[in-house]
Formats: sequence, C-alpha cells, structure tokens
Amino acid sequence: LMILIGLIGLAIIGFGGIMSWRAREKEEAGRRFVSYVGALMAALFAVALFMQTSATFFLPRCFG
Repeated sequence: LMILIGLIGLAIIGFGGIMSWRAREKEEAGRRFVSYVGALMAALFAVALFMQTSATFFLPRCFG
C-alpha cells in the first residue's frame, strides 16, 4: 500500500515539475525564476518521497 501511495505522489510531483519547467519558456525574467524554483522544488520533493518510499523495502514491516 505504501509503495502505491509513493508512486501516486511521485506522479503528482512529476506533473507539477513538468508544468513548472514548461512555463519558463513563455514568461519574463521574474516569473522564469519562480518557474525554475518550482521545478527544482519538485525535484527535491521527488527525491525525498523516493527515499521515504524506498525505505519500505529495507525496513522490516514490524519496525514502524
């Protein structure tokens, strides 16, 4: 169940990151910076969620 929730979260984060990355092309400098920040934050959240989801493979089920 936790793996499924993690994959759904990664899909949502990936969609948001892609939308932020695509928005940088048609905006001026200030909004382009915000779209870079949004894409990089999505990447950071994706790494954090990946690490948390991958912990379900390494930790025993009775641990937590």
